Amino acid sequence: MRGGNLVLILILILLVFFWLRRRARLGRPVFMPRLGRRPRRVTVAVQGARREAEVYASGATAGAPLLLCFHGGLGQIERFARGSGLSSRGPARGYVVAFPSAPTGWVDGRPELGESTQDLDFVEVLIEKLAVDLRIDTSRVFAIGVSNGGMFVERLAAERPALLAGGAAIIASVPARMARSVAEAPPLPFALICDRNDQIMPWHGGQIMRGQNRGYGGEVIPVEDVLELWVHRNRAVATGAPVRVAGPEGHFVDIQDFSAQPGGAPLRFAAVTGEGHRWPRWPAYRGTTGFDAGEVALDFFAHAVGPSVGARQRDASRSARA
Repeated sequence: MRGGNLVLILILILLVFFWLRRRARLGRPVFMPRLGRRPRRVTVAVQGARREAEVYASGATAGAPLLLCFHGGLGQIERFARGSGLSSRGPARGYVVAFPSAPTGWVDGRPELGESTQDLDFVEVLIEKLAVDLRIDTSRVFAIGVSNGGMFVERLAAERPALLAGGAAIIASVPARMARSVAEAPPLPFALICDRNDQIMPWHGGQIMRGQNRGYGGEVIPVEDVLELWVHRNRAVATGAPVRVAGPEGHFVDIQDFSAQPGGAPLRFAAVTGEGHRWPRWPAYRGTTGFDAGEVALDFFAHAVGPSVGARQRDASRSARA
C-alpha cells in the first residue's frame, strides 16, 4: 500500500513539473501573486449608476497619456491586469493606466446586449475625471480591449472616436450589426490582434460560442473582413510582407503594418496561431522570439502618434524640474 502511494505521489509531482514547465514556456504566470503597486480606485456617476475603475500610475501624471484597458465579458479587473501585464507595462512607458469595470460585460454593439450607451458615457466621464484629478493629456487617450472588451473598443472607435488617439482589439471581432458604423467612422490608428485557433470568437465569422460561462453569443464578421473595413476606413496600404514571429510548440504570429495615405491613419494586424481565446503571449525560449499582445499594441501606439509617449513624458518631467 505504501509503495502504491509513493508511485501516486511521484506521478503527481511529474504532472505538476510538466505543467509548470509548459506554462513557463508559453509565458503564462506560474503563480498569481498580488500586484505590487496598489491601484487607485476611481468612482463616477453615470446615468444614475455608480461605475468604478482602478488606476495605476508611476511618477508624475500631469500631461501623461491615458491607457484604458477593457476586460473580457466574464473577466475581472485584477485578473486582467495581472494576465495582460498592462498594469506594469503601461506605467513603465509613462502612461496612466485605467481598468474600467463592467461587472455584467460591455455593451459592445451586439443586439443580444441591447442599445444602452451607459458604457460609452462611462468612458467619457472617466476621462473627464482623470483630466481633473490627475491632469492627464486628453489628446492622448488610447484603448486596449480583450474579447468582449475588444469589441467594445471597436464600438467606442465607431461611436465616440473623438475620445481616442488610438485603439487595439485583441482576440475580438466586429459584431455584424456594427460593421457599417465601424467602417464609416473617421480614420483612427488601430491594432487588430486575432488568433486563427480562437474557439470562442470564430476567425471565419459566424456565431460566438455561448452557454454556461461562455457569454451571450451573437454574430461577428470574419477577421479578414474586419481587416478590410479598417484598411478602407484608415485609407491605409500595406508596407511590405508580413513579418513572422516564431514561438514555442508551433505557435507563431504574422504581423502586417499598414501606412496611412493622405488624411488616413496607420493600422497594424497580427494574425496569431496559438492557444485560441487567450491573451496572446509567450517568452523568448530556446531560439524563439518572444511575443506579447500588449507590447505589440503599445509599440504601435508609440509609432502611430510620433515619439514614444514614455519618452515625451520623461521630457516633460525634466522640463518641469528645470
